[in-house]
Amino acid sequence: MSLPSRTEAKALLEEWVENQNLRRHMLSVEAAMRAYARHYGEDEELWGLTGLLHDLDYERHPEMEDTENGHPRTALRLFRERGWDARLIHAVEAHATFLGVPRESRLDKALLACDELTGLILACAYVRPDKALASVKLRSVRRKWKDKAFTAAIDRDENMAYIEALGEPFEEHVQRVLTAMQEAAAELDLAGAGNPHRPYRQVPDTIAARGGYSQRFGSAPSSGGRRRRLPSRPRNIWRMTPPAEASTTGARSSLQSCSEAPFSHRARASS
Repeated sequence: MSLPSRTEAKALLEEWVENQNLRRHMLSVEAAMRAYARHYGEDEELWGLTGLLHDLDYERHPEMEDTENGHPRTALRLFRERGWDARLIHAVEAHATFLGVPRESRLDKALLACDELTGLILACAYVRPDKALASVKLRSVRRKWKDKAFTAAIDRDENMAYIEALGEPFEEHVQRVLTAMQEAAAELDLAGAGNPHRPYRQVPDTIAARGGYSQRFGSAPSSGGRRRRLPSRPRNIWRMTPPAEASTTGARSSLQSCSEAPFSHRARASS
């Protein structure tokens, strides 16, 4: 039994997955799984690659009622054809709860315990003004966990059962996953500096050459030499959700968009 290298696995992800939100979710689960492998003294490559590839076919085959090709069946077939480690294959199969495959190992249980939690943490970052994971605190995740209208498709009771099955206290689990994602923030494109999907406007070279104005504070000189404030950017939905999920129907719709992201697909499948 073999495993791909991380470079090979990342290339496979980029071949199969175009949606940046789904890529970010898969990278987040990888980070969380690597953190748990270190915590338990397990094989970090096995655990990390399991997290990285667990939703590989979701974008191409989201129809989970398709018993031949629907997620994750196509990916599982690919993994078996390549002779990959049976532990990775079983964990990916077991994370799709609608298949009824028992979760037997710590790897199986950790994948499910981390999976949708990473989605809630990502949503917490999306609604931050700076879009930075570093700004997300345990208390804010805990508060959003209790707010069932936020990422509403994530079943809190079901996910708490997955965390309890792993045997980790809730807050320690959340903090471990959050810290792992924060350490991977650069690769997740959530290291800060405003919205990564719609950056602050750039100052033209001609203006900069004449002394420019403060891009950092969003102000420009008026004709009298005093500074005037530029209008603030509206709190549109693109500031709160990934671009593929953007809407223009208000803040409540933005939270619904978060709840419909790929990280909650199993909740939708069971509804």
